[in-house]
Amino acid sequence: MEEVFQQWNKASYDRKLRAPWPIPVRWQWSRRGVASPMAAALGDAESPAPFPPLPGVPPADARTLTAGGGIKDLFRLYGGLPSGRIALLGRPGSGKSETALLTLVEALRHRRGIRNPAERAAVPVPVLLSVTGWDASRDELADWAAARIAEDHRTLRQQRQYGRRAAEKLVYGGRVALFLDGFDELEPALRQAALREIGQHAVSRVVVFARTEEFAETIRAGHLPGATVLELAPIPGAVAARYLRHYQVEPAPEPWQRLMDHLERRPDSVVSRALDVPLGLTLVRDAFPEPEALDDLLDEDRFATPDDVMTYLLDRFISIAYQPRQPSGPVAYDAAQARRWLSYLAGKMREHDTYSLDWRQLPRWERAFPRIGMLGAVCTVTAAFGGALVYGWGGFNTHQIRGAGAGSLVGAATGLVLGLAAGTASELRAFRPEGLGWRFPRSRRRRRLGFNPGVALIVGLVIGIVSADYVLNVTHQAAASLAVLLGVGTGAGAIAGVSAMRVHPAPVRAGRLTWRAVYSRLPLLPGAAAGGLPVGFRYLFPHGVAQDAHPLGGPLNGLWGMLMVSLIIGAARLPSQAGIHSDPYAIWKQELRWDVVFGTLFGLCVGLGFGLRESLMWEKDVVAGIVQTIGIAVPCAICVMSASSEAGRSTLLFLQLHIQGEFPARGMNFLEDAYHRQVLRAEGPRYQFRHALLQDKLSY
Repeated sequence: MEEVFQQWNKASYDRKLRAPWPIPVRWQWSRRGVASPMAAALGDAESPAPFPPLPGVPPADARTLTAGGGIKDLFRLYGGLPSGRIALLGRPGSGKSETALLTLVEALRHRRGIRNPAERAAVPVPVLLSVTGWDASRDELADWAAARIAEDHRTLRQQRQYGRRAAEKLVYGGRVALFLDGFDELEPALRQAALREIGQHAVSRVVVFARTEEFAETIRAGHLPGATVLELAPIPGAVAARYLRHYQVEPAPEPWQRLMDHLERRPDSVVSRALDVPLGLTLVRDAFPEPEALDDLLDEDRFATPDDVMTYLLDRFISIAYQPRQPSGPVAYDAAQARRWLSYLAGKMREHDTYSLDWRQLPRWERAFPRIGMLGAVCTVTAAFGGALVYGWGGFNTHQIRGAGAGSLVGAATGLVLGLAAGTASELRAFRPEGLGWRFPRSRRRRRLGFNPGVALIVGLVIGIVSADYVLNVTHQAAASLAVLLGVGTGAGAIAGVSAMRVHPAPVRAGRLTWRAVYSRLPLLPGAAAGGLPVGFRYLFPHGVAQDAHPLGGPLNGLWGMLMVSLIIGAARLPSQAGIHSDPYAIWKQELRWDVVFGTLFGLCVGLGFGLRESLMWEKDVVAGIVQTIGIAVPCAICVMSASSEAGRSTLLFLQLHIQGEFPARGMNFLEDAYHRQVLRAEGPRYQFRHALLQDKLSY
């Protein structure tokens, strides 16, 4: 799990939590009456501990609980607490998410430093998950966590020792520890159900991060058995001043010196109380590149409450974040423009009741019909170009100009139909029954559907139509042709749909291209079954079994059908290089590159299928074969690039939103730019706003 450590360690540095000076985080044992008895957390002789101490971590005792401390002390409590249940509370902006990330990195570093393989295997890998979207009244914690881990870390399916159910086996085998953030973002009834589920979950250590008031309210309906409850302590004024001093020159500019003196001498002032949490402290650190503006912050008549100070800092931070990096340099987005787009994003996230932004789910936010129409338009234009080439200069018509005109019309009509079908299949691939409110019985463990309906639809239609056309030509019976269309199309679609979800592609390690890596992207066996056999048989006996045919017709067309279907199946399988250490933008770029590769291969495969037949079987005209190859390959490649993955769908969505005036056309570039400006943060493959308060402010 070296990739996991590198991912979260990088995130801690990107968010300036550890360098150049670590964010000051301290915790203390809660005395609010919301925790289980200390004996329940520590265990005794009559009730053995469900979780023995991790290798290299001493057992926790009463002194460990009550002493409090920093991140290292919190890790020792996590690793040594017999009950395996911790709830860390804090007020808004107090650093719960930051503490979760830093503790997770500390736990991963500890595991990484254990040399004995058996001892290392006994240390679970901590996984940070936002509980936003978890309906604990319907989904058991283990099932929901396994589904989230499988979605976030898709390359787990490559692990031979676990297979397709890798995430489930890790969760149910106690190989992961769950760090659950965003507990307070759930509805009150769901928070109570979540606590019950956590209490019944016996296989994993669980650490819950929540706001103090929401947790205390939830506890009234039933506490979390065996949990020890901790609270994040306010940052003392002297500590806050020392933290800010590390980011200044020596001697510090006068405005900064006045602010630091104020924090040390007046710890109970409105400004000092606003800066006694990591959010306020880091906003001040980042929002005042010009020290003179700090005088407004120290105006005692301007702010009545710490919330007023926080609102002022959030407003100023957005404006400062989108200033040019150099006085005379250009800026990609001005502050007003960026605020409008970020407000749209925050409003949509509020509408969908989430604080995590998964770019792969963005197409579900808007209607699919405009994207289907855009893909249909793209395919229409490119197919019209291809039709003009094929019918004008590809051997289909002796009159080039007249043939090009007719070909453009035929190509446009064909492209429109196939583009709309491909767009529909692409959106169907992203479909989830939960979107219609369908609910699964709680008694049945939910599984991800091992079937790709989009691939099944495309392959079923193509192979079914080819086979039905053959039967109609031979028998001239529409009923028999329809039966073959349904039977062969359903069978081919079923094989392709199942194969598309069957095996995750193998990675290319150290530049070595292995047969397993090639086959996972080009699965020839299901391709032969679903495409090669039907297409090969159709052209082996084009006019019936008793009729003569070209000897190359069957093998060549069978090979063509096999490669075409294999490429469709291979493209639907998840891209292997988007590793678990990748950030959202890296995953998107990887999928986009894979779209280009697959689209090019698919276009060449289909184009060569026609071009080679023109060159070798029909007119034996090499030039006409090349023209046919180009005329068919180009539109096929462009259309498939636009419809074959989540990256293609998200690109169409950003174009749709740009036309509506709500988001930039290069949406992922804007999101990544916001990440580098510290407006957004990355949690695995998802973006989040820097803080929930920032999202809430922008959403209204």
